[in-house]
Amino acid sequence: MYESRSSFPMDQLISSCERFESYPQNLVRHYCSPHALKTYFDRLQDEKDRLFSEENKAALDFFDLNDGDDGEFIHALHSRDRLRVSHRMFTFALTYFQVMAPLLDFVFPFGAQEQAQDSHFSGFRDDDYLSNADGGLCVSEIGRSGRSMRLCYNLRSVEPSKGQVDLPWSIRQTTIYHSFDITSGGTLWINVKGNKLLKRRISEASKQLQALNPRSFDSTSGAFASALATHLIFCNWSGENWRWYLNDLEREAQSVTRKALSAPIDETPSPVSINALSTFSQARTATMMTESSWKTLSSKLSLRKQQEETANLPEPLREKTEPRKNPSIMRADRLTLPPRVQNEGSSTLKDDFSFSDLQRIQYIEEKTNEVLLVLKLNSEVLRDLKEHYRSVIRDPQFPSEISLKCHSEFARFEKCISGVEKDLRMQLSRTETLLCLLAERKSLLYGILQYRSMKASEFFARKSQLSAHHMEKMTTSMHEIARKTKQETVSMRIITLVTLFFLPGTFIATIFSTDIIKFSTDNQGHETKAFQFQGLQLYMEICIPLMFVTFIAWYIVYWWVKRGDRSEPWVSAEDELCEAA
Repeated sequence: MYESRSSFPMDQLISSCERFESYPQNLVRHYCSPHALKTYFDRLQDEKDRLFSEENKAALDFFDLNDGDDGEFIHALHSRDRLRVSHRMFTFALTYFQVMAPLLDFVFPFGAQEQAQDSHFSGFRDDDYLSNADGGLCVSEIGRSGRSMRLCYNLRSVEPSKGQVDLPWSIRQTTIYHSFDITSGGTLWINVKGNKLLKRRISEASKQLQALNPRSFDSTSGAFASALATHLIFCNWSGENWRWYLNDLEREAQSVTRKALSAPIDETPSPVSINALSTFSQARTATMMTESSWKTLSSKLSLRKQQEETANLPEPLREKTEPRKNPSIMRADRLTLPPRVQNEGSSTLKDDFSFSDLQRIQYIEEKTNEVLLVLKLNSEVLRDLKEHYRSVIRDPQFPSEISLKCHSEFARFEKCISGVEKDLRMQLSRTETLLCLLAERKSLLYGILQYRSMKASEFFARKSQLSAHHMEKMTTSMHEIARKTKQETVSMRIITLVTLFFLPGTFIATIFSTDIIKFSTDNQGHETKAFQFQGLQLYMEICIPLMFVTFIAWYIVYWWVKRGDRSEPWVSAEDELCEAA
């Protein structure tokens, strides 16, 4: 044990209070090493701006039941705000009461923070001076005998929270410090919490419970029984509301995952709903084709139309009129087509499952794991608290008067804590079951999404295979057309050459065959040439209008054919797949 060098306890306490800003290095007597105290001090200096408020915003609550019995309640505006106590007030109060340094371990998780920090730290610390030989600080002027039991711990519980929309619950913590003078019966409580809930409960209990009645503090045994009853208030709080919180978690988990048990897995998704699976597809981009690649499939439709027309003819005529199929086209027609796709309205894939469902399940699973950890930590703290009081009462240095007079109160204390532990174990079993359910449902949902992604990839693969055969068929047809076009081009060149060769002579012969230019021989045998301008004029009056009529007729026919080609609907490969299926 470490202690101050001064020999007068009151002087030691005054000197310690004068150096209150160096807490916990200024403690008179303690079991911590100097290195541990320096570590606590450095950490407190680093965290004081986050933990504590300004002097003008401080609101430290006291609760006095009797002379020598004090209760301090340190709270905040909410669970993630600064404590409503200044750093100077906090260190001075802890110095005056010579509070053991390990209490700081349970204070550090409080303070201003956006996300919960160090929220899973939990434990139980004790520091007892049951005999005079232990060397506790004896200051008789203020009723301190030096023989005392001191302990601190923290607990967590779930409380309703209006700020949470989906799950209106929040896990919150409290820190408790308690010291009890086994000679004078002096009692000290320090409670740190984000709100005043526990202060109100203790105030109400002091008016209703006999053990917390101010008259109970007239004797040491009564004060000890009051301490046990106060501990039970904190312990009962730690076991509250877990049932309802787990009910909401189970309800949320079932609402997200129950539909996975009866989902139609083998249905092929429609092209519209396939987009919902794009997150899980790993080999889809290589198999997708653009819609413009299928605008030349009208030949397939015309062939099918001709087959339908010949189907109604007699058998002999059908054999004569049925077109011959290219072997490659026949092989393409025998391909296995994809299953009939569903309409967008009949597919519930997008409404049933999405990646956000997996995210929601993961969120619920994390919340459930948090519940599992808190339940285990609370159970450990309750067990340590019960074992500590059991060992203190059995200690030979503990006053036998208190042990005898508080026997029934201690038995009730053990029974109540055991009841809370039993409830926590039951909720722990529920939590473990819920975690198993979430893991299995998450695997099932992920498997369904993967399976449907695989089916979608298979659909696209079949579509791509059929598309490839269509492309092969069109390539063969285009090759045949190119060959015939080449032959016709040669023929047209010959015809054009012959036409150009004879065209001038034909035109001149036409002119000379008329009476526009007339050659004749007179009686003397002389050849004469006569030009008839009126004949040329008549020829031009007839030829030029007919030429314009011909051009106009050609343009009308060209415009009509072009309009028909433009209004003819293109048939995409997807429409053909749906029709063929």
